[in-house]
Amino acid sequence: MAGSKIDVDVFAKTVVDILSKYAETTTDSVNKATDEVSKEAVKKLKDTSPSKSGEYAKAWTRQKDSKSGVTEYTVYNSRWGGRTHVLEKGHVVRPTPKHPGRKTRVEAREHIAPVDDWVSEELMRKVERDI
Repeated sequence: MAGSKIDVDVFAKTVVDILSKYAETTTDSVNKATDEVSKEAVKKLKDTSPSKSGEYAKAWTRQKDSKSGVTEYTVYNSRWGGRTHVLEKGHVVRPTPKHPGRKTRVEAREHIAPVDDWVSEELMRKVERDI
């Protein structure tokens, strides 16, 4: 083995082939994991969202965006996007002409942050397992 030689071009081609296959496998794994996790995130948000009529919870959806071979998903509330922050963080009820002395605070109903934490952990777990 000490006396054997390898051509540099053959070695370089072999390394490039191995790295290309690894990159392709990794990209496929990430794309598959993001698809699965984003679908589950939408389901979890629909289940855990506060609702009186259920319209807010039903409006959770996802949007696909492909860049450089990697697929990204944005999970958002398509109908009540402006309410997500208000529900998640709470808000102050201002005085009105009818009730000038009223100034109360509506408590936060945290439902997005737990799903966001779960998505981060689950996506890493799936990608690490597949790679």
